[in-house]
Amino acid sequence: STKDYVVFLHNDIVVAPGFLENIEKHLHPQNVVSYTTIEPPIFSGHERPGKIIEDYGTDLGSFCYKDFPHFAAIQRLKHQNKTEPGITFFMALSRKVLLDMGGFDNIFNPYFSEDDDLIKRLKLQGLNCFTSLDAICYHFVSKTSRFTEEAKLNTQRIEQNSNRNFLRKWGSMNSNNKFNIGFIVKN
Repeated sequence: STKDYVVFLHNDIVVAPGFLENIEKHLHPQNVVSYTTIEPPIFSGHERPGKIIEDYGTDLGSFCYKDFPHFAAIQRLKHQNKTEPGITFFMALSRKVLLDMGGFDNIFNPYFSEDDDLIKRLKLQGLNCFTSLDAICYHFVSKTSRFTEEAKLNTQRIEQNSNRNFLRKWGSMNSNNKFNIGFIVKN
């Protein structure tokens, strides 16, 4: 990336018209802006800011190209210029902020928990973290990395290792920990 801001997108996302413009209006070096994802009901119980459950297909072959833009336009108008607190890995932020904090922590390579770790570090930096409700995309929900037979065992092992690394690094799997004690050690 060579521009001032970066947007994280999965490879299983289709963006709606106005997507970048509705993120861009909120971008500032001190802001981390997530965006709204419309998803099929695969992980409907997993709540997060800006998530809408509506089935427009589970892959590019079944995607409703005709109907999705209309639904997205209705949502965009309904939530025009509205935000809500909280961020997810679906985000945009200052490239400089990302580089200054060292980007992703490689202990989570190849994947899983790197997003929770990054979000925790962004919040610890005191950045304004919120979700734009009128920047909209459709997310197919990572079916290839989680659900194919050839990926299930390997994915489970990687996820367990990532969770262990997160627990070792932060002391808890809850990314919202707040501590009211601390100490200073000299010499």
